[in-house]
Amino acid sequence: MKKQCVVFILLMFTCLGSIAQAQKTIISGTVTDKESGEPLQSVGVYLSGTTSGGATNDKGAFSFKTDETGEFIFVASLIGYGRTSFRILIKPGENLEYDIKLAIEEIVLGEIVVTASNKEWENNFSHFRKFFLGIGRFSNNLSIVNPEVVSFNKSSDGKELIALAKSPVVVRNPALGYRVEVDIIETRFNPFSGEGVYKVYSHFTELEPSSLSQARRWKKNRKKAYEGSSMHFFRSLEKGQIREEGFKIISQGEGFRKIKNPARFYYLFSDRWITTMDLYSFYELMDPPVIVGYKLWANNMDEVRNRNDLTYISYATKYPFFLVGESGYVHDPAFLLFEGKWGRERILLLLPSDYKPND
Repeated sequence: MKKQCVVFILLMFTCLGSIAQAQKTIISGTVTDKESGEPLQSVGVYLSGTTSGGATNDKGAFSFKTDETGEFIFVASLIGYGRTSFRILIKPGENLEYDIKLAIEEIVLGEIVVTASNKEWENNFSHFRKFFLGIGRFSNNLSIVNPEVVSFNKSSDGKELIALAKSPVVVRNPALGYRVEVDIIETRFNPFSGEGVYKVYSHFTELEPSSLSQARRWKKNRKKAYEGSSMHFFRSLEKGQIREEGFKIISQGEGFRKIKNPARFYYLFSDRWITTMDLYSFYELMDPPVIVGYKLWANNMDEVRNRNDLTYISYATKYPFFLVGESGYVHDPAFLLFEGKWGRERILLLLPSDYKPND
């Protein structure tokens, strides 16, 4: 059986927080041109992986509310300017304000010119679409609204395609009711094996349903997309409810173990990170690869009927641990390697990290 291998650098790294039950946090500020100091209008500002965000007005000012707490990636992006991103820590009842300066950036695209008759670009884009959107229950419903912003280069050895974009790639999902703007940080892959690296920032906007029946259908489909996903699993792991949530570890051993004394790993992090370590739980994989499935049919010998539903989790680096935040998101998923089902899916192009199945 062929297992697709993808290193997720940022898919689950975008949200490390939890949902606050009290008042909303207001995030505000201004965005100006770094050289002239002039205010910049229509700059997209957002918390990556979530539905929280907005845009600057004609005075370069922005303000939006969020009910989330914890650590997030704040992104400011405007066509023709360099994107800026930085970590922010949202605490309950504490508003945040930022003065952001963007510099004009000359964007160097690939050597391939995008035209309707460019067969090479069309072939590359076909491979890109499959890798970028993934393969899953709702992936076929995804469409890229602005394919013309994407261009391609090849790696030095010629084996990988490197995708570049001069502006956010807009993805529309009519099955789940989302419009997603995706800033590509790094996306490179082997078009034949499907293996590669996938690093993005994303901002979700809910579409307006045309009827109550469509709203109900979106709610039902979102729950289907969530169930059995990596998002679902790591939330279950953090709650200590893997089996109760329908997951089964079929590899030998207990699979995952929470590290009781993570302080011995603190030397790997900066002083700033150490101050936020209480936001995370440290875990280790027991006898990787750990094999995980959801609502599997298996006999007493743990022989599974459909092995395509399995995910194989192992370490992608030399570090023998990974961190999970309160909301069940993995801090820096570059530590983990997914093969199998989750390696084929792009859950954070389907659901925002602030999705709650019971809402």
